[in-house]
Amino acid sequence: MPQYHHVFSCVEQSNHHALYQSDGVLARVDFLNRALIRIAILPEGERLLPTLSVCPSGVSTREGRDRLSLDGFEQYSSEQEGAFSFRWDDYHLAFDPVNFMMNLTKDGLPLLVDRMPMGYNLGGEYGAHARHYLVREPDEKIYGLGDKTGQLNKAGRRFRLDSKDAMGYDAETSDPLYQHVPFYICQNNAGFVGLFYDTHTSCVFDFGKELSNYTGAYRSVETGEQSLVYYILLGTLPEIVTQFSALTGGSAFLPRRALLYAGSTMTYTDAPDADKQLRDFADGCRARGFACGGFYLSSGYSSIGLKRYVFHWNNEKIPDPAALAAYFRERGIELIANIKPVFLTDHPLYDTIAQNGWFLRLPDGTPALTPFWDGLGSWLDFTNPGAYDFWKEQVTTQLLQNGIASTWNDNNEYEVLDQNVLADGFGKPYLAHLDKPAFAMRMTQASLEAQRAFFGPNKRQFLSSRAGAAGICRMAMVWTGDNRTEWKTLRYNHYMGLTMSLSGLYLFGHDIGGFVGLAPERELFLRWLQHGAFTPRFVIHSWNNDARATTPWFYEDLVPAVREIFAFRSRILPYLYDAMYRAHTLHEPMLRPLIYDDPAADPESDLFLVGDSLLAVCVFDPGVTKVTHCLPKSEHGWYDASGSWMPGGAEKTLDLPAAGAPRALHKAGSVFVESASNNPRHTESRILFTVFAQETGTFSREFFFDDGETNAYLQNDCTWITFTVSCLPTSVQVRYSNRGNNAILPEVRLIDRLNRALDLTEGDEK
Repeated sequence: MPQYHHVFSCVEQSNHHALYQSDGVLARVDFLNRALIRIAILPEGERLLPTLSVCPSGVSTREGRDRLSLDGFEQYSSEQEGAFSFRWDDYHLAFDPVNFMMNLTKDGLPLLVDRMPMGYNLGGEYGAHARHYLVREPDEKIYGLGDKTGQLNKAGRRFRLDSKDAMGYDAETSDPLYQHVPFYICQNNAGFVGLFYDTHTSCVFDFGKELSNYTGAYRSVETGEQSLVYYILLGTLPEIVTQFSALTGGSAFLPRRALLYAGSTMTYTDAPDADKQLRDFADGCRARGFACGGFYLSSGYSSIGLKRYVFHWNNEKIPDPAALAAYFRERGIELIANIKPVFLTDHPLYDTIAQNGWFLRLPDGTPALTPFWDGLGSWLDFTNPGAYDFWKEQVTTQLLQNGIASTWNDNNEYEVLDQNVLADGFGKPYLAHLDKPAFAMRMTQASLEAQRAFFGPNKRQFLSSRAGAAGICRMAMVWTGDNRTEWKTLRYNHYMGLTMSLSGLYLFGHDIGGFVGLAPERELFLRWLQHGAFTPRFVIHSWNNDARATTPWFYEDLVPAVREIFAFRSRILPYLYDAMYRAHTLHEPMLRPLIYDDPAADPESDLFLVGDSLLAVCVFDPGVTKVTHCLPKSEHGWYDASGSWMPGGAEKTLDLPAAGAPRALHKAGSVFVESASNNPRHTESRILFTVFAQETGTFSREFFFDDGETNAYLQNDCTWITFTVSCLPTSVQVRYSNRGNNAILPEVRLIDRLNRALDLTEGDEK
């Protein structure tokens, strides 16, 4: 086989695909739609493991999907100029027959160009695994890769995707972490382009850390297999982000309670009197007026001695799990039980699982071992149908039948380091280290299937998962893992969350107050709560060095200030719920950096948008009570909650006391929905719509409401209210209509710097 000289010829071509061959390597190009292209570099004879990430229908099977499947894609016919050149819209894609060198341009400018002399590892010149080298522009910006640390722009850094249980990580520099999302967006002189490498193997992405004298500047990816299957996503930044969400199955429409405050701590379940301490927490929320929708039940409930034994109830700590769950539910709190996919070797069920062959195994058939929670254990093999069903049975009998409605799928990083370990592969064994995040996906899916079977198809389910591949949020809420309590974490978790928003992980949050380390100091605790009030997951979780649990009343004298933050969260819940629905149906991120709407904005700004019109203003540094920002560009400017107007692009100094509600601005030319009730649990609470007027012109906005728990909205048992706002010289006309079956008489107020009259009328319904 020649080195660095692989001549490809076209062996098959249609209106929407082409297949090429050279020296035992196949290259396939599929035009899936006008903004989505898939390229596959396939050594002949290599087995392609299925994908758990690509899921355009939103419905996945436990086996996964053929990585070259065309199901769910419309396919697109470009204008072909021979066998190696394609044109459509503003794009031109060409391949050199020698080494299959790719050159993609937009309006004549290079958007994506393979590095000379060869972009792919076609003949082993670059080692044993698949690689992809691309030309790197000097000022390009890089966004994505899931829960990666550091600032939003990842240019100049090097990352490894290899999920780890990274407790106490440094939010600025640590790598790797929990999620496996081999997707990034490049912004260069030609515009934006997204790249998704459809693999579950460990990967290394280099965005300029590595240099070579012989090739010029480049960025690269190396995967852990020989084949390479990747997608090119085209368009604006919002178009690329929403298309990636759709490609990977979208975002789950969780029950409304997923957005309520949830408590958690290792302290209570580790204690000998766990049942009492847990009940005291539930009573403490009620006594102090903190509405709580969930409690993450840490794994101490399953302990025998100091170790954790999944699906085992320590009845000395918790004598009656069903009674405990009922006690919490009577107070409006659902328990979310921690479950882990590793069974310690002295687990009461270990021998049964081993005898059935349900663990990941060594070539001799014995269970593979891993260090886990002060012992050795074995991973459950979710590619074994018996193991998959066993997990569902345990979720049902040990949790659901005890009144625990939701699962917290934890410690599911599957750190399989031994490259001899085998998975069953549904009867077709393969090396487990090639598929680590897929086990977390299947674990979460098995838990979801158990919950759906138990509660029926009409009830929406809540799950949480710490690890997973791209697409995990079509099933579960995620978070940034076991963070460290320090000011730096607050700032860099902010960037990490926005990075997740650009990576299809919309349903995220952070452990407010920090999980591990010293207990949060007073100011840090308040600032973390203020920031957390804007994120989808609003959870205080801790394992403090001094064993105290972080709660809303951690500092009793700060309870009034914390109540203000909780009241703000309660007020914006209808807006967050609508944003979650839009994430589910329109694939829009719930939180977004300023660059989402303005490519020229500062990617590292402390400001960020919640939904499409609420601008969050937070403090990330100690001792700061005033901040000066250049407001985002907005044609019609911004309003604060009092109605004061300020122009877009202007520099503005804002007061931000630590003791008080979070600060936010509203985009002029928008409608905002909020609760006028103090009880966030009540879906029937009074809803207030505020129109923030612009000078002239017309705009519209639709909002969604339902019962918050079921799928009845699919039969139109909901409210879909649309406001059409016309800003006239002497009045602001607001016309509303409802296409849902649930009637609504909206309460509307107007904020208008021109002091025009509000003219509210009802249009035709449905």
